[in-house]
Amino acid sequence: MDARSSARFLAALLETGNISHAAQMVGMSRSSAHRLRDRLAGTGFDRCWANALALHAARLTDPLAPIRPPPLPAQGTDRSVNVARLSPDCRVAVASV
Repeated sequence: MDARSSARFLAALLETGNISHAAQMVGMSRSSAHRLRDRLAGTGFDRCWANALALHAARLTDPLAPIRPPPLPAQGTDRSVNVARLSPDCRVAVASV
């Protein structure tokens, strides 16, 4: 997956919280997306994936909550995507869309 496709995938994942939908947006299957994440474990892509799902879940829990990024995992654009809520390395990825 190239950088632009990765950014599109992460933006869709942030917006929908749905791995299957995000994978379809870039022409891959859900299982291929998971295999890619496994191969890239511990990288910025892996952290952005976790961050996108956490932000989506937080938005569902309290859509009026103040904008603040969740803590990064311990392992340490779509017009509706709020890029300011992403961690700095994720912002760079999504900004390239």
